[in-house]
Amino acid sequence: MYKGRALLSVAILSALAFTSCGARETSPQNAPQWKTASVPAVKGETHALPNSLMDPLNDGTYWAEIARIQKTGQVIFQLYKARFGATCTAWAKENGIEEGCLNDYSVENSYERFVVGLAENARISVAQQDMPGKSYRITQEDLGLAMQGRVKGAPQDYEWVPFPFLVHIANKEVVSAEQFWVP
Repeated sequence: MYKGRALLSVAILSALAFTSCGARETSPQNAPQWKTASVPAVKGETHALPNSLMDPLNDGTYWAEIARIQKTGQVIFQLYKARFGATCTAWAKENGIEEGCLNDYSVENSYERFVVGLAENARISVAQQDMPGKSYRITQEDLGLAMQGRVKGAPQDYEWVPFPFLVHIANKEVVSAEQFWVP
C-alpha cells in the first residue's frame, strides 16, 4: 500500500515539476508559438515620476517607451506619466490645456530620463498592430527579435509597431511590460 502511494506521489511531483518548468509551447515545426494575452487595463493615471533623478523611483505602473536594447539583449525603457479618460480631461481642464487628451489620453514628457531594465523573468505582451483588443504574450528574446522583424512563431498577420507599454516597476526594474495599442 505504501509502495503504491509512493509511486503515485512521485508521478504527481514529476508532472508538477514538468508543467512548472516554463517550457515554451511549440508548433509541429518546433517554432515557439505566441499565446493570446489579455490587453492591458488602464485606470485614471499611471504613477507619478520622481521630481528628480536623485529621488527614489516608487514601485508602480508607468507609461513607457523602449529607449534601447543593449548588446546583451536587455531591453531598457524610458518612463513617463500618463492620464486617461475622465482623469485626463479633468487634469487638462485644470491646467488650461485645450487639446490635452486627444484620443482619450495624455502623456507628460519628463525633463529627466528615468530608465529601467526588464527583470530576467518579466512578463511581456505585445499588441496586434491593426486593431485594439488583441495582445500576445512573448519572451524577452521574442521582443528583441520582433523589433528587428525576425520573430518566429508570431501570428502570420503580426508586424512590430513601436507602441508604448504599460510597465509595472518593482525594486527598480520592470516586472511586466504590456504593449498598449494607440491610434
